[in-house]
Amino acid sequence: MSHAAANATVQCPLHDRQSCQKLSLLVSFTIIDTSNWRAVEEESLGTKAKIWLEDEMGSEWLFKYPRGGTGEHWSEKAVAHIAQALRIPHAEVDLAARGGELGSVSRNFAG
Repeated sequence: MSHAAANATVQCPLHDRQSCQKLSLLVSFTIIDTSNWRAVEEESLGTKAKIWLEDEMGSEWLFKYPRGGTGEHWSEKAVAHIAQALRIPHAEVDLAARGGELGSVSRNFAG
């Protein structure tokens, strides 16, 4: 079971409820609230702001803040969903929010 399925009852954690309503019309994916996950360390590689988090089960996830207006968060989730449907190996990705900001999380597969 994916992390998103385990959190299917999570309420929209964004400060802007209208954004949540618009997003729910476009997709049926859960937005995971990572605000209470422990911050492990900032990720310095790449050009986007990212931070490593630890969930309640001890798994590490990379939270990625998208650049404004790019759709980087939902496009990463969409590609992972398509890859799963096609049975192509891919990173586990979920839509997420942290401190009211929307982004995506990818589970650490390196170990």
